[in-house]
Amino acid sequence: MPEGTVASRLSRARDMLAERLRRRGFGATAGVLATAMTADAQVMSAGLVAETTRAALGAASASVHELARVAMGGIGTRVKVGFALALTAALGVGGWAATQDWNPPAPTNPPPIQPLVQTQTVAEAPPPVDPLERARGRLIGAWRVQSGTRDGVDLTPWEKQGLGIDFASDGKITLNRLQLHDQRDLNWKVENGTTLLLEPKAKNLAAVRIPFEVTDDSLKLTWIEPAQRGGPRSPYGAGSHALVFTRTSATRAAGLAVSPSPQNAVGRGQVGAWEWDADLNAKLGLASGAQPRLTFTRDDSVAEELPANFRELFDGKRVYLAGRVAVSARSAKEATHRFLLVEHLGNPLLVYFVAKPGDEWHCEEAATANLAAGARPDQDLLFLTAFEGGRTLPAGAFRRVK
Repeated sequence: MPEGTVASRLSRARDMLAERLRRRGFGATAGVLATAMTADAQVMSAGLVAETTRAALGAASASVHELARVAMGGIGTRVKVGFALALTAALGVGGWAATQDWNPPAPTNPPPIQPLVQTQTVAEAPPPVDPLERARGRLIGAWRVQSGTRDGVDLTPWEKQGLGIDFASDGKITLNRLQLHDQRDLNWKVENGTTLLLEPKAKNLAAVRIPFEVTDDSLKLTWIEPAQRGGPRSPYGAGSHALVFTRTSATRAAGLAVSPSPQNAVGRGQVGAWEWDADLNAKLGLASGAQPRLTFTRDDSVAEELPANFRELFDGKRVYLAGRVAVSARSAKEATHRFLLVEHLGNPLLVYFVAKPGDEWHCEEAATANLAAGARPDQDLLFLTAFEGGRTLPAGAFRRVK
């Protein structure tokens, strides 16, 4: 080959070798090699070149020695020196790597050294808890009465049945069988963390404030209910109250179904008209100037229309009869009210719903009912005994009329 061709090839080989050495971490060696290859090698004797080649080849095979001899034979001294140095470096590096079984890692850029600064992490203090919001959060949910007194007298099981309060997060309140100051449509707030503020939606009515004590599972309310003229005796009647509630689920009893029973004489014979028996009531010590007349009609839809706040009152009880009763008296206008005849403690109980303008289910009155069948239908007697001291439901002895 012409000397120029060999020189150009050696130049490319030097560049390739230097780049590979740099990738293997031999930057200095690559620089020395490049300097040596470009230096004037005329002062080097042919014997020194041959001796260096033999030392670099070491244990290489005879074919490698022969290849080196033939390649060195037809070129000039300067090219020979360059070729020898390139071959020496390549074989030397390759032999050392093979004996060390070395697999150098890929070069990486070391992270910059950061100054050592000691810092102290300070935990942020939680925001202060608003006592009003804490008390409000505890009230939200459904509560049912566990125990209570009115004027120091314990509430009866009938009074406690289904009696409760539901606090909604939007500020609305549902009073189950409970009324305060003759109101049930109210909104609620918390004052001072210990006072429950109930605001009637009617603007002409004053707010009601009730002291309370609340934990996660217990709520105690204490207040004095002023006397309502002609109001019924009930859990929300006049007097001092102390009620203890427990938290419960907000589930409601399903709709009531009417299940007549042939064995229940009242349910079988109550439908019809009944008038006040003055003579019999006089013998019983009952006097009534109104001498009311009652007319019962059957209407099963009353049981289906019963609002949720009264369904718990009849949960688990059998309904013998449902309908409407018209009450007329000499000195009062006739009024019609819904009623249910249910089983309570093994006895027929007539529950009579007292209506009010804007609230047809305003409250309930109850009376035990007994029917005595006479020899003729017009001799049948119906006895109503006011239950739990009800005041608005007519009580006494009534005789059937056509």
